[in-house]
Formats: sequence, C-alpha cells, structure tokens
Amino acid sequence: MFDRIIVPLDGSAESEIVLPYVAAVATAFSNDVVLVSAAEQDTSEKSQQIESYLKHTAEELKSNIKKQPALNITTSLLKGKPADEILKYAAQKKADLIIIAGHGASGGNSKLMGNIATKILSASNRPVLLVKTKDIRGTAPSGLIKRILVPLDGSEMSEGALKTIEPMAAALGAEIVLFQAVEPVRYVPGFETMVPNVVLPSDDEIKRSASNYLNGVEKPLKQRGIRTSSVIIADAPAEAIIDYADSGNIDMIAMTTHGFSGIKRWVFGSTTEKVLQAGSRPVLLIPISKT
Repeated sequence: MFDRIIVPLDGSAESEIVLPYVAAVATAFSNDVVLVSAAEQDTSEKSQQIESYLKHTAEELKSNIKKQPALNITTSLLKGKPADEILKYAAQKKADLIIIAGHGASGGNSKLMGNIATKILSASNRPVLLVKTKDIRGTAPSGLIKRILVPLDGSEMSEGALKTIEPMAAALGAEIVLFQAVEPVRYVPGFETMVPNVVLPSDDEIKRSASNYLNGVEKPLKQRGIRTSSVIIADAPAEAIIDYADSGNIDMIAMTTHGFSGIKRWVFGSTTEKVLQAGSRPVLLIPISKT
C-alpha cells in the first residue's frame, strides 16, 4: 500500500513534526522510507551539513521503528527548487506517499512548511499526508492514529477515500469515522411565489437522508471487521469538519481531490482548501483520477 514513503525535511523542528507519523505509517506498511532535502544553492559545505543532518535523522527514526527490522531508511539530497525537485523525485521513485509538515494554527517559520508544502499539495498526483505544527504530541507511533475522519458528501469521489483508508485502518487498528455535514434549510421569504410547486425538505428529512446514506456506507465496512461509526453535523462542511476534528479526538482527516496536476485541482474557497488552511489535524489528501 504505502511501500515507499518520501519525507521532505529542511532541518527545522517544524519539519520534523512529521517523524512520529512516518514511524506510525512505516511500521504498518512500508519497506522503504526516504528522507529528502533540497537546496537551490549548492556548496560543498552546505551539502555536507544537509547530508549529515539527514543521516543523523534517519538513524534516530530507525531507532524508533524497532518492530520493522526489514524497513530500509535512506536519504537523498536534491539540488534545485525544493517543491519541483521533491515532486520529480517522488515520481522517479514511484513513491506511494509523501509526508510533509505544514503551517498549523500555531504558525511556524520554516520555509518548507510554507509555500513549498502548498506547491507539493497542489501539484502532487500521489497521496500527501500534511501534518500541522500544532500536532506535536508525545504519543507512541503505535497509538498515534486511532480515529480517522472521512468526510462524505454522497459522491463517488468522496467515497474513493475509503479504498485507501479501509486497509490503513485495518493495519493500524484504527476506527473510521464517517462524517457528513448538512446545512440547515434557510427559508427565503417569497420563495413559494418565485418557485411554485417546489417543496423544500425539512431539516429532519435532510438529516434522516444523511443517516440512511452513512448507514449504507458503514454496514459493509463493519461486516469486513473495520471499526466504524457515523457522525452528522448541521453546519457548513468545512467548519463542521474542523470543529468536530478538534473536539472529537480525531487523529487524522482523509479527503479526496481530483487527480489533476497543478492548480486545476484547486477551487478557491473549497471545503478541502479550507480544512487544509484552517484545521489543526493532519490531513491525508488522496487524488482520485477521473475516468
């Protein structure tokens, strides 16, 4: 599944917040983890410093993953524009996952965690796990990802996340929390005269429909032995996802995007973008190719 993981680092404490998540995912899935760093200005002294840092970090990571003796942890120093080189390297190595740090609500000064992470998120055609700086916790890798929130909107695209999350949850012993936000019906005076013969559904009817839908998704997962629950929140999608993830003891959010490369995949103000920018939980972004 995630046989090869690429982990961009820039030497900052903020970028290293990903390492517990690398350990958690690698313990369950991986045969190969590559710690990478990219430098635009190439000097022998700087290259030696970066290579030494990466090797030291790799040794520390290896010591924290004792349950996976066959795991191969290597390093690579890339030369050129960081985002471009990291994406190119991930494609060359046929990486299954990129795990990168990004600005959380607490901010951070790492360059990697700013525009470089954004470029990788917007251009990658492979899954990216974005870990926020606010998520520094002392939890052991084996207990780091126990509840995974999967927002669904009734579309096949949103349900596509489950193809990745189901085996992930099974391997980690995690619970899948199926989530749907339903916005309350807002009555507009004079609506009946503007649109005759149209009856708006009540809030209860909308929630009942959402419940039936989530139950239909939940049932086969439970039959296959996956711990699953469902949550319905009456609010705008992005706000509902962020608020519930922060208050509901959620360890990771899994969302899908169109499998386009570059900016075509992004819609300004979209639910996914809002969650990435304003949320504090790690987000696994899964590209879904349109057929």
